[in-house]
Amino acid sequence: MDIDATKCVGCGNCHIICAMGVISLDADGKSVVNQDECSAILPLSIREPASPAGPRRF
Repeated sequence: MDIDATKCVGCGNCHIICAMGVISLDADGKSVVNQDECSAILPLSIREPASPAGPRRF
């Protein structure tokens, strides 16, 4: 998963609802996903397959 920093308004909602707790807010108040922890936590059966379009953006 990837967050589009240009669209992030810094509301923190994604940080609050992330069931895995891998989204945090940076010094500018923008959301950041810890990709290493996110990938390590999700079981292989529910991970998104590699996409030629790139990561899912929110």
